[in-house]
Amino acid sequence: MKKAVSIFVVLMLLWSTTLGTLTVFGDSEIDETVPVINSLELLNGDDYDASDSGPWNPLKVKLDLTEEGSGVTWISLSFGSIYTDFRYDAEHYVEEEGYCGDVPLFSGEHVIEFKKQDPFPVGEYELVEIDIRDGNGNVNFISASEIES
Repeated sequence: MKKAVSIFVVLMLLWSTTLGTLTVFGDSEIDETVPVINSLELLNGDDYDASDSGPWNPLKVKLDLTEEGSGVTWISLSFGSIYTDFRYDAEHYVEEEGYCGDVPLFSGEHVIEFKKQDPFPVGEYELVEIDIRDGNGNVNFISASEIES
């Protein structure tokens, strides 16, 4: 009887461990540092066609990042209208299965295409906030005053 119970427990443990999945971005060490943006440049900001902002007309941004841990998996750029209180968020993210073939970003320069389904309303905008996160949940929120300096 003891042998049958032992075999049953071992089989249950083996079965239960095969059901769970684990996704690891980057290395498996503890990552407690926030990702840092060293520089950011809008590559097509002056001539961006607001009426046609689908996947075929992405907002292109060049970033220089410092991230050695789990890799950047989320970047959100918030633009505020100069004349109204309207805000527009452009987002770039990586899902577990990959999003448009993207992978986590590590230290170095990257050109990212922010693909947004909603049209970017015509107007003049300024970058007012940046939200950048890594695969371990470390967040670096950069406000308008920090962007200007």
